[in-house]
Amino acid sequence: MNDLKDALDFSDKVIVVAGGNGLIGSAITKALSKLNATSIVLDQGKNNIVDIKNVHFIEINQSYSQDGVKKIVDSIELNFGPVFGLINCMTTKVKDENLYFSAISDYTLSTWKEIVEGNLHNTFLLCREIGLRMVSRSTGSIVNFCSIYGAEMGPDLRIYEKTSTENKLMTTPVSYTVSKGGIQALSKHLATSWAQNGVRVNAISPGGVFNNQSKEFVRAYSNRVPFGRMANVEEIIGLPIFLLSDLSSYITGQNLFIDGGLSAW
Repeated sequence: MNDLKDALDFSDKVIVVAGGNGLIGSAITKALSKLNATSIVLDQGKNNIVDIKNVHFIEINQSYSQDGVKKIVDSIELNFGPVFGLINCMTTKVKDENLYFSAISDYTLSTWKEIVEGNLHNTFLLCREIGLRMVSRSTGSIVNFCSIYGAEMGPDLRIYEKTSTENKLMTTPVSYTVSKGGIQALSKHLATSWAQNGVRVNAISPGGVFNNQSKEFVRAYSNRVPFGRMANVEEIIGLPIFLLSDLSSYITGQNLFIDGGLSAW
């Protein structure tokens, strides 16, 4: 590895950012642009990433198919070159929020399937299609976004008691927890499968990120965090970029927390 400045220069590197138009994804995409990466954003919209240097948008819906993912990655590599990095921070949006946030006793199998397939199955298809190409080239880094509630700790439902956003009660749905936990397990499995081929796979579990939630929710969440506050989105972007770079060349199979110390309690 050369000096630090060189390690964070992504010139001639093609990075796919799935969910790159979202709150966290767009912040990562903007940071990669400043580091000279060629970013390919896969998402349903592009309103947060317009007019950013070296950013290219490909519309993708929530229903991935094996053939569809292959065609997209074929097109990316034909037009922009081999994919060096994948950051997956796409989260499935639900058709019916009332069903999504319903109690375990009322949770429908169709809602369960919608979230688990959207979060976990889509991650697998994208990681496999891009990862196997990285394996053939003996280089590459994959970073999957999980959640603190899908890792070593379960959801702290006390945070959500009697809190709401836009007059809707808030909670952490069981399908979200399970699907994000599956992404962590998938990341570890892929990491051990591909390490000898020079491909690294890691996961990130962010804590709560401020996004104009209600004051009561922010207060309830912040009271459970040693730092006493929610994260700002800018505090999330450094770790995935570090994990893409050669600065983390001996790190694979890890699930790293950005949670203000919440998991330490």
